[in-house]
Amino acid sequence: ASICSLCQPEVVRVLWWDTKVHGVQLFKDNYENIAHMLKPQGGGGTRVSCVSDFINKEKLNAECVIVLTDGYVESDVSWNINHPTLWMVTQSRSFNPPVGKKVKLDLE
Repeated sequence: ASICSLCQPEVVRVLWWDTKVHGVQLFKDNYENIAHMLKPQGGGGTRVSCVSDFINKEKLNAECVIVLTDGYVESDVSWNINHPTLWMVTQSRSFNPPVGKKVKLDLE
């Protein structure tokens, strides 16, 4: 919500995933209540490579990708997209993304 308020993107696409993408939400223009409109889906296991697979399969053209993760993902992450990627990691300090930039996100 903070990123949306600050940057005011034209469109925000939220992918809900665990070992596969379970759902997509699309938001345009008004991000003031985005946190209350989110409808999480999935919740079993973690395979972040499914996000890259989904983006390629659906031919999504994004200016950037922001991945929110605890960092406990598969050891052989396959990230086969060319979009600039920001990894916001909440827990695992040892996780190093295959591409992009990592930010340690404190939830407190």
